[in-house]
Amino acid sequence: MESGAGGSILSETLIKQWNRPGIKLLRIVDVPLTRQVGLIYHKEKYRAQAVLKFTEILKDHIHQFNFNTV
Repeated sequence: MESGAGGSILSETLIKQWNRPGIKLLRIVDVPLTRQVGLIYHKEKYRAQAVLKFTEILKDHIHQFNFNTV
């Protein structure tokens, strides 16, 4: 925040787009960052083949990097 009351972790792409005077950039290096993400769908509704395939690919990708899934 420009008021000096806080901070945030933002992507480099966003920082480049939102370059404003008075904002100080502190680069974070060599620190593993994690993020929780989810895939939400109604379990009783029809899901097209494309959705099922996307879900399968996503789960495989997550398991490939030893991430946890619920």
